[in-house]
Amino acid sequence: MKNIITKFAIFFLVTITSFSAFESEINSLFDEENLEYGNTLIIEQELKVETIDPVLLRDTYSKRAMNYIYAQLFRINKDNKIEPYLLSEYKYNDEMEMYCKLRDDIYFSNGDPITAQDVKISIEDYLAKGYMNTLYSSIKTIQVLSDKEFLILLNYPDNRLEVGLSNPLMSILKRVDNEIITSGSYVVEETYPNYIKLKRNEFYFEKDCFVENLEIKGELSSYQRVINSLNLHNYFSYDLYKEDIDTARKVGALKGKEVLSDTIYDIISLVFGKKKNYSLEERKALESLINRETTTIYPTEMFGKEASKLEKKYTKQEAINILKKNGIYGSKIKIMCLNTVHNRNFVQYVAHDLLESGMDVEVEIYNQEKFLKKLRSKEYDIALYNITVNSIYPLTSLEKAIIGEIVDYELEDALNPFFHLYEKEKEREKKENIINKIFYLTYSSRYFVPLAHRQTYILRNR
Repeated sequence: MKNIITKFAIFFLVTITSFSAFESEINSLFDEENLEYGNTLIIEQELKVETIDPVLLRDTYSKRAMNYIYAQLFRINKDNKIEPYLLSEYKYNDEMEMYCKLRDDIYFSNGDPITAQDVKISIEDYLAKGYMNTLYSSIKTIQVLSDKEFLILLNYPDNRLEVGLSNPLMSILKRVDNEIITSGSYVVEETYPNYIKLKRNEFYFEKDCFVENLEIKGELSSYQRVINSLNLHNYFSYDLYKEDIDTARKVGALKGKEVLSDTIYDIISLVFGKKKNYSLEERKALESLINRETTTIYPTEMFGKEASKLEKKYTKQEAINILKKNGIYGSKIKIMCLNTVHNRNFVQYVAHDLLESGMDVEVEIYNQEKFLKKLRSKEYDIALYNITVNSIYPLTSLEKAIIGEIVDYELEDALNPFFHLYEKEKEREKKENIINKIFYLTYSSRYFVPLAHRQTYILRNR
């Protein structure tokens, strides 16, 4: 106990100038003191897993868990290269037809062989009912040739098809009596309010599962996760920022650990609800009153090139005059945010800038359930939210933001032609230009207002 108190004292001295911790957060730092899990790996991320059903998937955190639960036809390997996963071979007969043959040694978690018919049902079920099914509009149908062979028939040429088929959205599964039978390296053993418990799938075809059991938890506090990294030997933490890693280094948490740059970037943004239905002019005026870190719409590190620049349409006085003319200036503005240390800090900066301009501002802080319910129903005024973008699946990330976070189907319809252009394009530079255009069009209508970009990191055992 003495050792833990000493570590916490150092941690507190390091971080006290950068955040204001709630009493409950401080108390929770000792909840799992000295826990050791022999053959269980603890994985913590910012938010909990919402669903294990790919058809219902629309968040980064559930998608991360699905990488352990399901297998797909293709996968991205450690070198970020695409390779067959459940397939033993594949080839294009022409631009509109892909021939595929399944491996002989693949089984569901109940021991049933995975067949071409299972692939057909899994993919076509998602095409019919999935939240982000428009991303796969290139797929016309799956034609079964035998138990192990099938054709993927396309509506139009798709140069990102293999990458798309590596996404957890395209997971292969079986539904029996309203239950999902999974295909990945782990199977769901139990679900709890804040985490899911997995155990090794004994029928999984690869024998490289490094632990018998996994627990995937949601933990809003990045500082709690840093403390857990001190106490737990078998432990991974996702969704950490550079400042979290710096704090961990200062308190000695990196002994026996390694830090990996994740492919996930957070675009810390303001998004607008329907409580006041701000006009485009009003959104631009509010944006003009806020000082922000970033000058580009998305992180330039994502594609290694210059992204579209952000705009500040009005001077401070011009913005105030517009808001006065439209009756916004004298009314209370409510900004909601998720109850994380980083988001509470960011929302304070936004509130400070608006208050300095004479606005009446109230900050509302919510837990995950209340925040996401309001975000998706659009029953809020303004929200500070981290739009997560995966550099490997940028198109999926954009679709997820539009459907799951910005929640605007008209915007999706307007951008669909660009999505299709991206699928057909072969040249990397032109594909990046299309992504840049999609980001710019979304921002130009102020569906979101970027404030800062954050690369996320993984802290894990060596």
